[in-house]
Amino acid sequence: MDMRRRIGNYEYAGEINIEDLQPRPAAAPPPKWKRGVENFLWLSAAAFMLYYGDSHSNFFSVLVSNPRIVRRPFYVGLLCVAINTIIFFYLAVWIRHIRKRNEPWEYIAPGAIPTATILGVGSFFMFVVAFWPVWGFLTLPLMVTLFMAFVIISPYLPPYIKTTKDAYRAD
Repeated sequence: MDMRRRIGNYEYAGEINIEDLQPRPAAAPPPKWKRGVENFLWLSAAAFMLYYGDSHSNFFSVLVSNPRIVRRPFYVGLLCVAINTIIFFYLAVWIRHIRKRNEPWEYIAPGAIPTATILGVGSFFMFVVAFWPVWGFLTLPLMVTLFMAFVIISPYLPPYIKTTKDAYRAD
């Protein structure tokens, strides 16, 4: 008979050592200069891809005039990005700055984050399908790089203000 015990996500055979069950301290975040260099590299790679496009014209010219782009998935991807942008502005601008509510988003709009996630994944796949005839296998790194650049640049957009939970306490 197998004498294994499962505790949480850990599987033990034999003696249980109490030190193994203690939570380990979280790893220290990377230094700010490393994050700055990484952010610079992601943004530089995205700027390079946007500027050089398909090596004949820039990315936006390719989007507008290249007949190889499959237009229906491209438009569906743009629609997903537009709805995602509306959700972002609703949560980040309307709720935080205009209505001045500091409750977590999970309580204010519980379906917004899952909806935005599904739309983000859907737009990624739609753009891959739309751009595949132009860039082929390079579409995947292109889309990942542009997504990472968007994620990195989004905290620096104008409505972003770092706040703490106790910022508006009266006591």
